[in-house]
Amino acid sequence: MKHQPASWGIVPIGRSGGTAARPGDRSISNLLYQDRWLVVAIILLVALAYGGTLWNGFIWDDNDYVTENETLRSLAGLAAIWTDRSATPQYYPLVHSTFWLEYHLWGLNPMPYHITNAILHAMTAVGLWFVLRELSIPGAWLCAAIFAVHPVHVESVAWITERKNVLSGLFYVFAFLSLLRFQQRTTDKNFNQSGWRSYYQAMLLFVAALLSKSVTCTLPAAFLVVIWWRDARVSTRIVTLLLPFFFIGILSALNTAVLERSQVGAQGDEFAWTTAERLQIAGTSLWMYLWKLLVPLNLCFFYPKWELDAGKVGCWIAPILGLASVTLLVVTVSRVGRGPLASFLFFGGTLFPALGFFNVFPMRYSYFADHFQYLASVGPITLAGSSLWQLTARLPNNWGSLRAVLATGMLLLLASISSSRSLVYRDLWTLWQDTLVKNPKSDIALNNLAALELRQGNRDKAQQLYVRSLIVKPQFNYEATANLLVLQGEELAMAGKLDEAILKFREAADVGLENGRPHFSLGLVLLEKKEVRAAIEAFEHSLRLDEKQSGTHYHLARAYVLAGNKSLA
Repeated sequence: MKHQPASWGIVPIGRSGGTAARPGDRSISNLLYQDRWLVVAIILLVALAYGGTLWNGFIWDDNDYVTENETLRSLAGLAAIWTDRSATPQYYPLVHSTFWLEYHLWGLNPMPYHITNAILHAMTAVGLWFVLRELSIPGAWLCAAIFAVHPVHVESVAWITERKNVLSGLFYVFAFLSLLRFQQRTTDKNFNQSGWRSYYQAMLLFVAALLSKSVTCTLPAAFLVVIWWRDARVSTRIVTLLLPFFFIGILSALNTAVLERSQVGAQGDEFAWTTAERLQIAGTSLWMYLWKLLVPLNLCFFYPKWELDAGKVGCWIAPILGLASVTLLVVTVSRVGRGPLASFLFFGGTLFPALGFFNVFPMRYSYFADHFQYLASVGPITLAGSSLWQLTARLPNNWGSLRAVLATGMLLLLASISSSRSLVYRDLWTLWQDTLVKNPKSDIALNNLAALELRQGNRDKAQQLYVRSLIVKPQFNYEATANLLVLQGEELAMAGKLDEAILKFREAADVGLENGRPHFSLGLVLLEKKEVRAAIEAFEHSLRLDEKQSGTHYHLARAYVLAGNKSLA
């Protein structure tokens, strides 16, 4: 089926605004060859934006995903990645399989991991270009290039843990492309072999996307939005054929929602928001995401939280404006076209899993995050990029070079901002200090900086940071509470006040944080008091919470010897 080019933006265009080739005419290999210089241009832009990440190290959560991930060490671990949902922080077996392969190729050298992320992102941008051109969207290459270098995507590319985004994004865009070609090569009453091949290919790629990150479950709904934008209707047959996609996507999403609560820790008092508060989070977050797309400055790893209060009118302004905006887009479809509404529906629908209606662990520290809108950003970026392209197309013929100059300047500006932002992910010190500058009330930044100071032996600085953390977040700040009590207990122990120290350590252990340090420190003091059996219990409890601490194993062995159990030692 051959479709006329349609305007994604507000400015109406004619036939000349679309692509020269008929959608679905060329294979991926032909596209790569015939337009290789445009592909190379996207790759060079990504290299410009992310070349600095080659010297970045591992940061937050990279220990769980790579450096301390025991499943990467053996074939048995690879099997566990696929068969045991609790073997890894989240059940994304394709992501962890790539880490497994990389670990066996180059160990724990972070540079190749960063290179892989950048390559996957570049391939996703190229795939997006193919999708947009298949849809005959004016300025398709410009839209994809903006996606490739936009600063909000730095968090997804420069952070090794977010391999989830760039890998799932790659499968997502090519699954979308296959679905488009399936729908374009068939009619409602005639399904040829080539069309069915595209359908099954799309299904396989969709499953791969889900096994990389379950937020891609929104793909079939997004596809229907795009078909409605292009054709002004959605056939019952295409909806029916997408039902398996919806079913598999919902199963994947439910699995992630359960694991996010039970395994990742997205539950408890900090997530006990009312329905009204969740609506406030969602309504305000949508505007914050759009703002960061429009003005990608002052980006932050964890943004400041805003007040939630169902009884305050001011807290409802953003959600009400959002609802009013959607209503306006609906009632003005006949005047401005379907593009703006389709863009918003794609954006909001793809973001929906991360808007606060479901518990997501990072929302403990911030209601929104840059990496959540990796795929969702395609909607607004396409609307803006295509509209800009169409507006510049109206320039006089002798001004034609101005379009290229403007586009090049904008892309280089975005790439330079991304390049600068990517350096923030160089190491933990840089990341948390940057976060604290932009969000002085970030308890997680304060707590993690305190932990880094402790590793350097700066106990006084660490204690000051924990105190600051408790000031900015006096409730539910279990980490700062427990660690501050441990520091105080250690000071008492060094002063010879062992009984008082024991009380501090027991109080720290009772905070409920799954941290072996209070029990380890308690064991040391009990051992010094010759209360060997109690010390053994404390060390064993510490190892149950954190079995990787070699110091705990050593002192437990000492305790066994003192207790006369040399065989256990």
